[in-house]
Amino acid sequence: ALTLSGIVIGVASVVAMLAIGRGAQEEFIRRASAIGTNWVVVSSDQDTRMPRRPLTLQDAMALKGLPNVAGVMPGRWEQARVAAGGLSIDSDILGTDRDFRGVHGWDVVRGSFFSETDERGGSPVLLLGATVARTLFPDARDPTGEFVMVNMSPFLVGGVLEAKGLSQNGSDRDKVVAMPLASLESRVYGPGELSVIVVALQDMARLDETNALLRQVMTQRHGAEDFLLADAAGAFAAAEAERASQNLLLGAIAAISIFVGGIGVMNIMFITVRERTREIGIRAATGASMRDILVQFLTEATVLSALGGLAGLALAGGIGAVAASGFGMPVVFSVTVALGALAGATAMGAAFGLVPAIRAARLSPVEALASQ
Repeated sequence: ALTLSGIVIGVASVVAMLAIGRGAQEEFIRRASAIGTNWVVVSSDQDTRMPRRPLTLQDAMALKGLPNVAGVMPGRWEQARVAAGGLSIDSDILGTDRDFRGVHGWDVVRGSFFSETDERGGSPVLLLGATVARTLFPDARDPTGEFVMVNMSPFLVGGVLEAKGLSQNGSDRDKVVAMPLASLESRVYGPGELSVIVVALQDMARLDETNALLRQVMTQRHGAEDFLLADAAGAFAAAEAERASQNLLLGAIAAISIFVGGIGVMNIMFITVRERTREIGIRAATGASMRDILVQFLTEATVLSALGGLAGLALAGGIGAVAASGFGMPVVFSVTVALGALAGATAMGAAFGLVPAIRAARLSPVEALASQ
């Protein structure tokens, strides 16, 4: 057991950590897909030292109609207390327009979206996120047509947004209220700068071309590149690069552990050959060839390493179960990774067991039988 500890730890670490990493990646992809992946986000560069112009609704309008642009959603994010019937909740407030529906693929499950007339006139209408609706109306009745207070301003509930779950950083995306941008500015917070402009693309294959065009238009309007562009493809690429680096690090740690375990197997096989010298002599004297003895000890080393690999897989399964049930981590085991780790551990043990096996096969039968 002590000899195989290095192999067990190496196999368990690489299989369990890659399973947790893969689970996190798939969760990231799931959440990103729920948000939508065919968009580019324009935001202000808060770190620039040059004078910066704010993002405006006119900037968003200038991006509409550009080639490969399917929709443009202006967005101003604020926070406010939303109350109804003696209940209240602190919620994110999004001032936007009807393109919010198509850009984010975020539809309503009850009621309807605000209209173009509501946008132009700043009507006191809004849409509740699923968490906000559930908190303010816990009896599960349809809140459409009810009134809520947003920072002491009355608004009519026009509908309830479909549930989206957690965001990439773990926050509740359904803890949101959406309203026309003009309503936010005229009834809650006053005029202000946009937080983001989200641009939906028709063809992601033309992402680089469209990014260049968006940068050109925004630079012409602002007189300088005082903004940032971010896209889902870049986020996926960054996540994949980070996962590849983590896999490389885990692979190196596992390789070192398995290598140390292989040295342990070699040492124990040398001790085995020394302690079983007389047995080797008897086998050789009764007709066993050098090949027979070599295969015997090489098989022992291989089976020993394989048992260590299987124990490592069992330990990895236990670690994954604890991570999933105890800490709520997404865990996705890969058969390919498990079989690869087991094969690597077995091959390493066989390689390190080869030298002791050769030594056993080369023992002289006379000397072996004469040993005590």
